Amino acid sequence: MALKRKTPLKSKKRLNQISKTKRSAKVRNKPLGEGHMCEFQFKGCTGVAIETHELLSGTLSNKCKQVGFQKKTCRNCHSRWHLGMDKKVRHALLAAYQLEFMKKNNWTQEDFERELHNNFIERK
Repeated sequence: MALKRKTPLKSKKRLNQISKTKRSAKVRNKPLGEGHMCEFQFKGCTGVAIETHELLSGTLSNKCKQVGFQKKTCRNCHSRWHLGMDKKVRHALLAAYQLEFMKKNNWTQEDFERELHNNFIERK
């Protein structure tokens, strides 16, 4: 009489799914290349940017990608932006990033508001 296993063996299909997930995570977390440093530099920053972060979320994230309203960031700073930051601090940073973005692209506040439906400079 064969003994029953307490935990079932993983099928080959499931093992392949697991290995694909691990491979895709490795590809996703590769550094962006030489010279790409994290632009946030929050406490606990690793310094090497591995991803780009759209500064606005939800339906506006695709628009941020199109116009380039993004920052290069490490994983720790990206998590801190979403989870561990006071709302007032985040809006102050967004206002500073908006000014930087408008200066770089020769946009006015009206252009920014028309494209991204936000104006962090005038928001209190």
